[in-house]
Amino acid sequence: VNVTGEEDDEVDHPWIPPLVLLVPESMCHLETFWFDVESLHISGLGPNKNCLLPSPNVIESNDTVAIARAKREAQEWVAKAHSIRLAVHPYTIKLETEESGGVPELFSSVEEELRYYYCELKIDGIFSENIAVAQIIGAEGCDSEGSAPVVDKSSVCIKEERNLWLFGVAFLAIGAFLAAIVSTYITFYCRKE
Repeated sequence: VNVTGEEDDEVDHPWIPPLVLLVPESMCHLETFWFDVESLHISGLGPNKNCLLPSPNVIESNDTVAIARAKREAQEWVAKAHSIRLAVHPYTIKLETEESGGVPELFSSVEEELRYYYCELKIDGIFSENIAVAQIIGAEGCDSEGSAPVVDKSSVCIKEERNLWLFGVAFLAIGAFLAAIVSTYITFYCRKE
């Protein structure tokens, strides 16, 4: 039970997996959307990636002001989700061309599209048909301005694994030693009786 006295499924019922509401493009900009979402007990939102992109008409018009406004609205959408403690995982990122649901005209590659989601919108994860590409871009991290990933060891999101095996071996040896002492003591103590 959390501090408000309500149950917290992540703590009180750890066997319940996190629930993510998949949001179709037709619902993400409805006026009642956030009211409906706040009443659900979910861990995150999975919006169609088109919810976070300028419309095809805006992209075709090449109107930089309208594109910037649409990107700002997408940032606000993600920030609103984060403000009510919901993770955001857009779907579905593909390598194919836009006609088959792949990379929109706004981006030159799937890598650029993923950088937009991770670095500009600050999403938490992504549904992708190209897992390796999504992992690489997500692991690269973003520069301090948040606009483009930088590949160097200081900014990588995935931390290097620590060599804790030596501690494990040491504790195993100590445990074996203590077990030997205890079993020897018990054996001699039982023989005396």
